[in-house]
Amino acid sequence: MKILILFLASLLTLVNCNNFTVQVLQTTQFPSNSSYLLRCFGALYNNADILVPASCINVIQPSSLRVIFQNNPNSPLITSQLSFFNHPKFNATNPNYGNIGRIRVTNSSQVYSNYTPRNLTNIPQNRTVCNVFGWTQEIHYVEQTLIQAQVTILPPVECGNDSPFTHCSFITEANSTICSFKLGSPLVCNNSTVAGYMVSDGCEIRSGMTIVRFNSALGAFNEWMQVEANQTTTTMATTTTPRTTTRSLSTTTGGSENSTNGIVKFLVIGAVLFIFMINNL
Repeated sequence: MKILILFLASLLTLVNCNNFTVQVLQTTQFPSNSSYLLRCFGALYNNADILVPASCINVIQPSSLRVIFQNNPNSPLITSQLSFFNHPKFNATNPNYGNIGRIRVTNSSQVYSNYTPRNLTNIPQNRTVCNVFGWTQEIHYVEQTLIQAQVTILPPVECGNDSPFTHCSFITEANSTICSFKLGSPLVCNNSTVAGYMVSDGCEIRSGMTIVRFNSALGAFNEWMQVEANQTTTTMATTTTPRTTTRSLSTTTGGSENSTNGIVKFLVIGAVLFIFMINNL
C-alpha cells in the first residue's frame, strides 16, 4: 500500500513539473527539409524568463532560436520576440563559472497562460534527494516523453571543486537514464523549486565513478539575475518574424493539456486520500 502511495505521489510530482520545463531548439537545414536540433533544456522561473545555461545559447544565431514548452502537440512554438542574456563572466573556453543565462519572451502574457513558473533557489548543501527532468532525443519530435530521474546531491567539495556553486551526484544503474539527458535539465528539490540545472550533456567519468554535475540556479548569480530581470533592452536582443509551426508541431494553445493535468491531479489526490482513509478504518 505504501508503494502505491509513493507511486501516486511521484506521478503527481511529474504532472506538476511538466508545465514549466522548456526545450530550446535550433533550426537546421537539411537537403530536403528543415528540422530542429535540441540544444538544451530550460525552466520557466517567472512569467517572462527561462533559465538556461549560457553555453547553450552562446553559439546560437538569434534568428534560429525556437522555444517550446512541454513535449505535446498542443504546446505553442514560440518564434518571435526572444532576447538573450548571458552572465558577463561567462567564458566559452572555461565554462565552469558564470555558465548561466536567460531567455526572455516578451509576448509572455498570451504564451504562458497555461504554464506554471517555478521559484528559483539554491541547491541544498546537505545530501538531499532531488529530481531531474528532461528528454533524451537530439532531434525534436512530439512523441518524446518527459522523463524523471532521482539523484542524491553532493556538495561542491566532493565534486572536484570546479566551482563553489557546482554540485554533483553519483550515478548508478538505477538512475542511469540521466546520462542521456541534455545540458540544462532542471533540478527540482522539494517538489516545487528549481534549485539548479545540468551543466553538461549527460554524465562524466571521474576517478572511475560516473557523475553528473549541476550548477546552482542562484548562488553568486542572484544579484545579476535580479538586475537582468529589470532590464528591457540588451545588445543581444532580437525580434524575429513570426512564423507558422513546422509539420511536427501544432499551433494551438496548451489549454487542453492544462485541463488534462488538472484532471490527473484531482484523481491522484483523490486516490491518495481514499487509500489513507481505508488504512485508518
